[in-house]
Amino acid sequence: MKAIIVGAGIGGLCAAISLKQAGFEVEIFEREPEIKLVGAGLSLWENGTKGLELLGLGDSLKEIAVPNGGKICDWQGKPFSSGNEESIVHMVDVPVMGVHRADLHALLMKEIEEKELHLGSEFICFEQTSDGVTAYFKDGSIVKGSILIGADGVKSRVREQLFPQIKVRYAGYLAWRGVAYLDHSNLKHGENFEAWGFGQRFGILRLSQNRIYWFATINSPQDLRSEINRHPSFLLDRFQGWLSPVEELIQMTKDHDLFCHAIYDMDPMRRWGFGRVTLLGDAAHAMTPNLGQGANQAIEDALVLSKMIQENDQLDQALLQYENKRIQRTSKLILQARQVGRVGQWSHPFVCRVRDLIFRKTPNSVLKKQFSFIKEDFLNSN
Repeated sequence: MKAIIVGAGIGGLCAAISLKQAGFEVEIFEREPEIKLVGAGLSLWENGTKGLELLGLGDSLKEIAVPNGGKICDWQGKPFSSGNEESIVHMVDVPVMGVHRADLHALLMKEIEEKELHLGSEFICFEQTSDGVTAYFKDGSIVKGSILIGADGVKSRVREQLFPQIKVRYAGYLAWRGVAYLDHSNLKHGENFEAWGFGQRFGILRLSQNRIYWFATINSPQDLRSEINRHPSFLLDRFQGWLSPVEELIQMTKDHDLFCHAIYDMDPMRRWGFGRVTLLGDAAHAMTPNLGQGANQAIEDALVLSKMIQENDQLDQALLQYENKRIQRTSKLILQARQVGRVGQWSHPFVCRVRDLIFRKTPNSVLKKQFSFIKEDFLNSN
């Protein structure tokens, strides 16, 4: 049996590794002509780390990821915690690791054979019958397989053919992401943070002893990336006077390590596919990054997909079971992440001060309950 996987991102590669371990032949098709190990940092929560361990990558992960703590605070550094614990990790009792996206991608690529990856292969469309799928690519290639998995991101071509009515939603703000090198001792108590201001936020995540990933979000009424100055000086002006080391991190970031993105998500879907075709990762459940769960949920998808296929000889039924197990969980996270982003990007000073006060009065147990999904057994839960 062969799986055709469209997209060589984290989700697509995890699906390929998991399906190979289940006895599948895999072919991965990536539209980009080369794998560019670029990007910024990401959070691996306990669920994502568990998924990578189940893929046999736990020891290798420890070599590229580092534990993180951190607090949620206002733009001056005053924490939102209602108790003695400032660290979000201690408050919700869930560990989190920081890793550079390029490092994680390179780790996954080591598990893929050269013959299994096709670069510069832009997916056009598919046809399916009761016993297989045929995929067509822009270069004229025609590939037949047992199943097809669309892991081709938020603007998925596979999803467009399956559900042409589904549109992505602009969240109302832009995000800058960067990586800078900063002496770890310059961080107060060695902590990381996410700071909320008026219509903008700034957060950091440690990737190594002195390599720091940071992100900044700023409200924008529409996707105006081409009209907004993406030079660090623009951000320095917007974040002047914020808690240390915000300005220092921006100043120390090289232009080639700075990325600007519009933030999109999509409304939860009732189905992810039909027959022998399904979706995975952002193609199925694009969510805003406010819970740090994008990559983690793609990893979960890959493990659950493989498990359902191993437990069911009928591939179309296995894919349906995969969707049924994943849709409810990811739908909740889409909406939860959307709400966190909406509140975090409030801009009216009075409303923001009330928001901050409410957070400080909210018991940590409430926050812990909101993050309880991370500890759920995603492989065996209904």
